Amino acid sequence: MPGSRSDTLGAESEPLLEVRGLVKHFRQARVLKAGRAGRTVKAVDGIDLTLFRGRTHGLVGESGSGKSTAGLTTLRIHQATSGTALFNGRDLFKLSEEEMREARRELQIIFQNPLASVDPRQPVRWIISEPWLAYGMFDRHERRRRVDELLLQVGLAPEHADRFPSDFSGGQLQRIGIARALALDPALIVCDEPVSALDLSIQAQIINLLAEAQRRRGLSYLFITHDLAVARYFSDTISVMYLGKILEEGTSEEVFEAPAHPYTHVLLSSIPDPDRVGSRRERVTLHGAIPTAANPPSGCVFRTRCWKAESICSSQAPELVDRGQGHPVACHFPG
Repeated sequence: MPGSRSDTLGAESEPLLEVRGLVKHFRQARVLKAGRAGRTVKAVDGIDLTLFRGRTHGLVGESGSGKSTAGLTTLRIHQATSGTALFNGRDLFKLSEEEMREARRELQIIFQNPLASVDPRQPVRWIISEPWLAYGMFDRHERRRRVDELLLQVGLAPEHADRFPSDFSGGQLQRIGIARALALDPALIVCDEPVSALDLSIQAQIINLLAEAQRRRGLSYLFITHDLAVARYFSDTISVMYLGKILEEGTSEEVFEAPAHPYTHVLLSSIPDPDRVGSRRERVTLHGAIPTAANPPSGCVFRTRCWKAESICSSQAPELVDRGQGHPVACHFPG
């Protein structure tokens, strides 16, 4: 499985994407009725990510943790508040519009909702050809040939090219979205919850399709998901995100076999374990109010829901460092 490669990370890979100090804050609109200025939503609040060439980095966490915003900001779909994103050694945030347009040929995205990410009034052939049209690539006959080739690669037939999005299931539409993402032969694809809206059997097909495309093309994926079981199977390295912060990171094996942050324990306790039939995994239940990114807790952002929290947790935010667990964790009392 893809996740089993994590023990060789660094042996033959080099960083393709290095995100440092990424911050994305949104300013809420003024509250007119109350006469108050809007608050700042700290969707992403200073995170680092390293994605190795030809590898998959999983970004996991609950809804509202900021993981999708991190991916969209890295691609400059959102403008970063601050930070850097080095892609092939160039800071994406400092590129001109024309330079960024050229860089986007190597940066693609697969969205969570496949139907909402395509134009329902256009046939599949046009949807997949759109990236080539945008860059003035190939003549009409070559585009037709390449569309047919991509459809076969993603498990569809060339005759599907003349149909419209309403003729397809969710799984088929996601295959079309993958074909469009592959059209420009990118180096990096951000997968933003690409299987969460699909049935389990279709999820497995799409994940296997992405893995095969990675094997054939040497692709790198930033794989954003709330499903830790999928992340474990598909990712080489993983970052666990909560309320705009990364709380733990490491190889897939390190995070899943030796979790050190209380929040990671909570997430893992919710995953069914087929290898433990007849036994029961201890379920960790959280208590306390769920904070918001508009008003995060002081110190450790997880402390209001953490059973290990002490006074230091409210006054001092823990750094994301290795405290003897073998991988970085942002917790004063890991383990």
